[in-house]
Amino acid sequence: MKTLAQILAFLQQRQLLESQQLAQLMVELGDLTPEAMCLHDLTNDSRQVTAGAIFIALQGVQSHALDYLTKALHQGVRLILSDRALTPAEQQACQAQKALVIVIASLAAHQAYLAAEFFDHPSRQLKVIGITGTNGKTSTAFYCAQLLQALGQRVAMIGTLGYGLLDDLQKGMNTTPDVLQVQRLLARFVAVQADFVVMEVSSHAIELGRIAHLHFTTLALTQVTSDHLDFHGTQQAYEAAKIKLFRDYVAEHKVVNLNDHIGQGLVNRCHPHCLHGQDCQFWGYALQGHHSHIEPQPKEWLSLCLLSAYDLQLSPQGVRFTLRHAAQTFTLEVPLLGAFNAENLLCALSCVLANHFAQDAVLAAMSQIRSVAGRMQIVHRQPTVVVDFAHTADALEKLLQALSQHQQDSSLMVLFGCGGDRDQQKRPLMAQVAERYADKVFITSDNPRYEDPQQIIEQIVAGLQKPAEAQIEIDRRSAIRSALEQLSVTENAVLVIAGKGHEDYQEIAAQRFPFSDAAVVQEWFAEQAETIGK
Repeated sequence: MKTLAQILAFLQQRQLLESQQLAQLMVELGDLTPEAMCLHDLTNDSRQVTAGAIFIALQGVQSHALDYLTKALHQGVRLILSDRALTPAEQQACQAQKALVIVIASLAAHQAYLAAEFFDHPSRQLKVIGITGTNGKTSTAFYCAQLLQALGQRVAMIGTLGYGLLDDLQKGMNTTPDVLQVQRLLARFVAVQADFVVMEVSSHAIELGRIAHLHFTTLALTQVTSDHLDFHGTQQAYEAAKIKLFRDYVAEHKVVNLNDHIGQGLVNRCHPHCLHGQDCQFWGYALQGHHSHIEPQPKEWLSLCLLSAYDLQLSPQGVRFTLRHAAQTFTLEVPLLGAFNAENLLCALSCVLANHFAQDAVLAAMSQIRSVAGRMQIVHRQPTVVVDFAHTADALEKLLQALSQHQQDSSLMVLFGCGGDRDQQKRPLMAQVAERYADKVFITSDNPRYEDPQQIIEQIVAGLQKPAEAQIEIDRRSAIRSALEQLSVTENAVLVIAGKGHEDYQEIAAQRFPFSDAAVVQEWFAEQAETIGK
């Protein structure tokens, strides 16, 4: 909460409030003093306006926030900051509701710092760990949060899995929310006495300034491959956004993947930019054989702490590897699938160790690690059923390759579909991947949206060399149950259900119906157990 006097002082300090506007405000206030007017919230979304709030009215992609002025006034807005002058009708509406207006042409450029100031710079009161990368950031963030919680810390998250305390995540629209919501969330985490916030930082967030004026304790990089070229335009621009996070933002620790070319470049080039007059410690992690050419230069670097993994073994139970750190070696075994998860774990371990937790305690906490919902998630063992979010040909190939390594003596079944109103070119490609790696292919619906699910399936089937050998069932629930029935009578087999992962709905036309792949699996096995028990 802030008083109007505090907001006016901030605007004057940054030379955003003209004396003429200030004089007009004093007239409109009448007998009410700026010190007596309390402002309880700050938002740029008219739907989130509450009584006594400040409404940031900016030009959007398709409309201006003032188009929703009537709604904001009805909900009790007290102060409107706009990047354009109001029309006579808008001014009249504000006067009728006794809402004050300040016009600031450069408002968009200043809203990030205004938000940080309004919410009392909450990131300075927390330990914020920011994790970026094309692949692995969601899993890494989740593992990091789990480790911190196992170490007795109160942990909140912002990312793909939701926003909130680790055990009470609420769904969000974006991986990284807009700058006002980020500051509001962090203030909420301060209020509930969180110790750490583990935050996924998307390339969009970096470029759009959603993380401006955040103080990070730790920044970490997973892997950088091709993505979001529709937004960035080129791969070079996308990679530059990732580099920008490490070059331009202050953090006490910076953790990079030495198996990744961007991570290697950060170690070689960006350390001088790390300092900004403050101590900064670089951490690097790598799988065996990929970091030997990276050597720290003592005259230029404060330090490079290294975690490396070797002797990686994949089994149906998970991953096992030897960890080397600080001239010591340890054998770790965790119930996660995929060699890439060894890298994700190394990154999470580096982030936690960098924050001065005892090594023995951190390694002991590894026993509590569990997989991310819908990401190589084992939802049943004996027989093994895996649910994963893979919904592109590349992701499906990596998924099936990884499972083939874990289940070398098992036959592999895969069930998938393709979303409607999305990339149609990937449909036959996904079929080709499924047929190449799986012994049995089930094709069904995903989220058909406004497309005919039968036509989607026909486009998928077009990629099969032996379409007669695939089993096709439009209804996803029926398809999963059919696949489970075949799994139950197939010796030493594994079923992969791909495409929807953690989603708890199926989108058909304009509606989202409750639906969960994992829930259907658990329901089927519960029925079988009940039948056996009778």
